[in-house]
Amino acid sequence: MDGETINNNVVTIYKLILFVLGITGNLLFIHLIYKKRRLRTRSSLLQCAQCAFHIVCLFGTVLGGFMMDPSTRTRQNCFVHISFYIFCQAAQVLIMLIIMADILVSVKFAIFYHNLSTWKYTLSVSIPVLIYSSFVVFYGYLTTNEEPIQACNPLFAFSFPASLLHKCQILFLCFVTTAIYIILIKMFHKMERSQNDDSLKIMKRLQFSVIIFIFTWLVSQVVAIIFLRDGAMVKTERMIFAHNSVFIALSYSNTFYVTMWKSEEYRKQFLNVWRSKKTVPTQRPNTLPSV
Repeated sequence: MDGETINNNVVTIYKLILFVLGITGNLLFIHLIYKKRRLRTRSSLLQCAQCAFHIVCLFGTVLGGFMMDPSTRTRQNCFVHISFYIFCQAAQVLIMLIIMADILVSVKFAIFYHNLSTWKYTLSVSIPVLIYSSFVVFYGYLTTNEEPIQACNPLFAFSFPASLLHKCQILFLCFVTTAIYIILIKMFHKMERSQNDDSLKIMKRLQFSVIIFIFTWLVSQVVAIIFLRDGAMVKTERMIFAHNSVFIALSYSNTFYVTMWKSEEYRKQFLNVWRSKKTVPTQRPNTLPSV
């Protein structure tokens, strides 16, 4: 067994570990929000949507390498097989930006935000996600060809120019998310001394998740761009690049665990949902006649 095979086996092991943790955590988060009405804020519902996309993406990271015979693994065939993954990957990136924008609008334009009806809010956040994700899939498919590729994943499913453009789009969304995050941190730093606002609690809960998102996606996309070129990688490059998937899988897997760590309210509600209910013995009514 050569070094590259051992390296790939190590990558497969931790991808499976993150897959199990991620699927479990995302389902638990969605279940918690479903069971506890008091936790159903607009930001938590957006996180539920993101968790749903994360579940699909986790399946994409694991199944991408097993869905195709290497002898028929062309760029176009690969793209068709993992188009669901590409759609959900694009959607979850934009949703994180929308979550940050949601908090910003709720603070800066509180009256407008609270007067916005549910259906208008739903349309305003879902339509951009659907349009952007559909555009990524449609544009990516138009740029595919019958060239053989070394692995079936979003990096190689796109043509070289399209993949580079797609990575730059993700980096741009990450930078915008980072900019809004910095603005919010400065705003809440002042608010923390003067009031106990619900949006402040939301920001405290989301703070570390946003940091993980920004770090993992910035690192993974920069590494992808470094190794991206029109041609096959050499052995050493393939071994190094294989570990880039840990950053992406970590981004898909952390929401529930970070929330449990950072939010005491969510921990209490989670324990309340799953704590075994103690049966209280009921007293038999006194049927004896009173004296």
